[in-house]
Amino acid sequence: MYRALKIAVVAVVAVFGLLSAATPARNQPATPAARTAQAAPTTAALPSINEANVRAWADKELGAMVRNGAASGVVVSVVHRGQILYEAGYGLADVVTRQPADARTRVRIGSNSKTFTATIISQLMDEGRIRSLEDPANHYLRRYQLPPNGGNAIRLRHLLTHTAGYADRFYFIGADTPVAIPVDARLFDTLRPEFVRTTDEQVVYSNFAVATLGLVIEDMTGVPINQAMQQRLFGPLGMRDSALVVDIAEPARLARPGRIDGAGHVTGPVPYTAINPAVAQTGAIVSTAHDMALYMNAQLGHGGLLSPTVRQRLQHRLVANAPEGAGIAMVFIEDGWAGHRIVGHGGNWEGFHSWFTLMPDQDVGIFVAILGDVNPVGMKDRFLGAIKADWASPPSRALLSASGVSSNFFGHFYGPPRPFAPVQLNMAQLNRYVGPYRADRRPFSTSERLSALVYFGGDVTNVTAKADGLYLDGAGPFVPQGNGRFMLDAPSRTQIVLRPNPRTGAMVLAPPIGVYTMSRIAVWQNPKYHAIALHILIPIAALGLLTPFFLGWNRQSVAGIAAGLGAMTIIGAATFGLAAGDTLVTSYFAGHMGRVGVAIFGGNLLLLGSLLTLWFAIRRGTGWRRCWPIGIGVAGLTAAIILACYGGIAFWPS
Repeated sequence: MYRALKIAVVAVVAVFGLLSAATPARNQPATPAARTAQAAPTTAALPSINEANVRAWADKELGAMVRNGAASGVVVSVVHRGQILYEAGYGLADVVTRQPADARTRVRIGSNSKTFTATIISQLMDEGRIRSLEDPANHYLRRYQLPPNGGNAIRLRHLLTHTAGYADRFYFIGADTPVAIPVDARLFDTLRPEFVRTTDEQVVYSNFAVATLGLVIEDMTGVPINQAMQQRLFGPLGMRDSALVVDIAEPARLARPGRIDGAGHVTGPVPYTAINPAVAQTGAIVSTAHDMALYMNAQLGHGGLLSPTVRQRLQHRLVANAPEGAGIAMVFIEDGWAGHRIVGHGGNWEGFHSWFTLMPDQDVGIFVAILGDVNPVGMKDRFLGAIKADWASPPSRALLSASGVSSNFFGHFYGPPRPFAPVQLNMAQLNRYVGPYRADRRPFSTSERLSALVYFGGDVTNVTAKADGLYLDGAGPFVPQGNGRFMLDAPSRTQIVLRPNPRTGAMVLAPPIGVYTMSRIAVWQNPKYHAIALHILIPIAALGLLTPFFLGWNRQSVAGIAAGLGAMTIIGAATFGLAAGDTLVTSYFAGHMGRVGVAIFGGNLLLLGSLLTLWFAIRRGTGWRRCWPIGIGVAGLTAAIILACYGGIAFWPS
């Protein structure tokens, strides 16, 4: 349950969506290299885009996904010159009823929903109701006001380009209780993350930022966000099977993807998880490949709904983490491909992984949604996999990002995206970039930080160097191209950029899809090692329950019992009563703090008991009476210090 959210904490893939989700790193690499499997051919004679060629490409590439166990189903649509050139489904829409997938299969498009929200903002600008993206958002917000970031007002541009400086939160993005729409301002404010960087410093994906734009739309139009989308986009475009879901009930006729194991077999359906209606505008649209074709044609200028001004404003970049890579327009991701400009977005939610890309000057676009997800991953496999990947069970074959399919399509019909021009760097120069890099899209101060321990630092990528270039978690080489750019010598031409942050001085890795960054950390700051240590230290501290058997009943043994009870409380909160694959933080993602609160109570008790155990051991212990409690106390205190760094020692989860 809520696996997409757990995944997002772990992999921070790229997703690029609300709801960005990947699975633990060994199942779906969080590095750009994960997409090289979808490399495009580099043949000199490129096929033209017509129905027969697109069908042949889709039959080969998308059909293989289903046959090879990477997906339980796939749906696709391709538009060209105002027409739906091709639309189809592969595999199953429903793994229970065995209904086949087709272009009318309803899927969850995740963060592709953000582009609909941005489109309405651009429409309101066209109507003169919003004057400028440089206006403070508070000028247009009626029932809610955003606090400034270090004295700087949060502007509409900041919200549209993920540059307001927010940390990220996944708290209450999933929902199992209804939320009234329009959302109450006090409830909405509980979702607001803290500022962790200055405005305009970096593009770092923020669901809250785009959710705030939904409130702007409601306040400007006077109708709830789902009605605004129906009136302004779905209805006029004829998107009859599309809707913005603002309740927690499963939509009618929604596809049912399958969980996929390490052999590529479907083991059962992916459970339905509702998106919190308070942030629906960031990822809760359900649609079909056919309806998305209508939307893509509108974004390419057909049908007359979106004026050239609306589209120009929407689709041209405003900012980028690295000018040589992808940039951000009004939510849209903008990049280049073989001399052409491409724009698009992606979306991920539990069981659904979609992407759409437009090449405006060629009047072509593609939408693809992959159905499927990984089998539940238990604590044992997370622990063993963190130590050595081969020790864990074979990873699921499920493909958890559709960006590679889009790249494959454009590579097939237009060739490699960019030239490959290597430069020579010696080992000393390459070693400047080596080290662990942690995703900047993450919680920084709340108890949600415990997820980094639960998933053994899945948001960290390790960069190493060999004579031929850089390697990201062993994938590479990324060959130097000069000025901090590195590229895979493969048809995909996957590019990363590494440069220091001017404010902090930390080396920053910008992945190819420009919606987040990763900053280098010291080895000792890697949550993976903290998690491994914690999973060893807490069971040792739990042995404090045996203290009376060795020391008899006295104040010293009571302190040991307290440390042991604290450790056992944490163990119980992290294991007792959980369904397969669920974790300590699962219910936290749906807005329930109880389990995390119990773990924090245990952490506080562990800290107090460990300190008292050490105090009595040092003051009064001799021989065995000193060694046993010192061992318990040191283990418990060390574990408590680690927990404190991740919000696990507090009055209550935040």
